[in-house]
Amino acid sequence: MSTLHHLIDDAPAQWARGFLRRLVGDAELPLYGSPEWEQSDWAVMVASAVRAAEAWRRDGLFLADDLSDELARSRDWLEEDERLFFAAVCRRLAKEPTHAELVERRAS
Repeated sequence: MSTLHHLIDDAPAQWARGFLRRLVGDAELPLYGSPEWEQSDWAVMVASAVRAAEAWRRDGLFLADDLSDELARSRDWLEEDERLFFAAVCRRLAKEPTHAELVERRAS
């Protein structure tokens, strides 16, 4: 797994941090969709959703490399050419367009 996940400080990360700070301060947030989340007030629910979205976005930035690294570590029994093939498949899958991108393409 990439060790750089926590170092992302781009515009979306800065916006999310500022939004969460203004919305709930330093409050502990429940996991999005958890029973605790369902019992929370609106501000906490929104903050948890923003945190989940930012985590999903960050994970997507590293998905191809993480899958490739995980495959290389856990599949030592595979031959080198098989490892390269599966790594290429993982990279290809990580580059598939999102639903929103497909909708935008169709609208163009």
